[in-house]
Amino acid sequence: MILDTTVNKLIRCKTYHQRVPEFGERAWIAKGKKLEIIYWDMGNGWCLPMQVLPKNGILNNEFRIQSLKVFQELQKIKNQ
Repeated sequence: MILDTTVNKLIRCKTYHQRVPEFGERAWIAKGKKLEIIYWDMGNGWCLPMQVLPKNGILNNEFRIQSLKVFQELQKIKNQ
């Protein structure tokens, strides 16, 4: 679990997060500059990332590298 503010920093999200009910009643999406993260709201500002998506919808090598970096940062935060 991580804080939703950490998600904002990782993907450079400057807007309000939006609900995505097709993933469940507590599912939200944070839309960043190049990536989007769908996460499960755990309460009190904590969330559990479920999926990282490219902003442009194209699953290419650049996206794979970006998403790997996001998950590496999340792992570092988790281990702190």
